[in-house]
Amino acid sequence: MLNTVFHVNVKNVFWTSFCLVYWFALSTSIASENYNKRCEISAHSYQSPSISGCIFSSDKLGQIKFKLNGKETTPEICFQNSALAPKDIKQLLAQLDGVADKVTAGNTGVLLVNDSSDIIEAKLSVPQLSMDAMLLPPIKKTANGVGTAMLDNGLIFELSIRKKANLRVSGDFGSIDFNGKCSSN
Repeated sequence: MLNTVFHVNVKNVFWTSFCLVYWFALSTSIASENYNKRCEISAHSYQSPSISGCIFSSDKLGQIKFKLNGKETTPEICFQNSALAPKDIKQLLAQLDGVADKVTAGNTGVLLVNDSSDIIEAKLSVPQLSMDAMLLPPIKKTANGVGTAMLDNGLIFELSIRKKANLRVSGDFGSIDFNGKCSSN
């Protein structure tokens, strides 16, 4: 049963995460069609949730790194305190190989933004994912210009817009970071 759980969760974690984010955002939010900024963004990193202290991440080139309690290490050492058997670790690594680039490497998109004094409304489009544009929920900005919104399903959107956009989408799948330059429409 452990193999099945990791097969479903790990092999599809990246793709499933994006599908869930898009579906929930489209079904639960309304954004203005009048945008005052256009940001050319790209996914530049993914970070997994902790598995017995082990966290793996992918950079914008699709390279995977493993950290145990904040220190870079090998996958075998990283997962040594988990309930995974050596064959399960090998299966996990095989499933991760080549999957990380589906989230980060080469995924560019457009973030259309209506940035007012206290609310940010945005629409995210990433053509490589072959999905419709995602409307983010209206995000209330804090004093430092960063806004955070949480959906009832636990997805968290953190967005800051200046000359550059920084967007983090987090949930039980981990977190995915996007960034890129913005221009006024």
